[in-house]
Amino acid sequence: KSGSFFFFSSDRKFVIKTISKTEKDVLLSMLDDLIEHFRATNNQSLIARIYGVCKITTKSFAPFYIVIM
Repeated sequence: KSGSFFFFSSDRKFVIKTISKTEKDVLLSMLDDLIEHFRATNNQSLIARIYGVCKITTKSFAPFYIVIM
């Protein structure tokens, strides 16, 4: 429903998802709490780990954001 695209890395270890600027802002605002959650659960949480958030800019498309999980 969100209109996001999902991609897998070639080794299928990572999921890359397109996100909106608003989603990026919300994700970054809760980053400290998310890190604390992973520490408190001794990395046993079922929440997907976020390995990176990037802005992709090209001459062909409007800029967009991705999250690497």
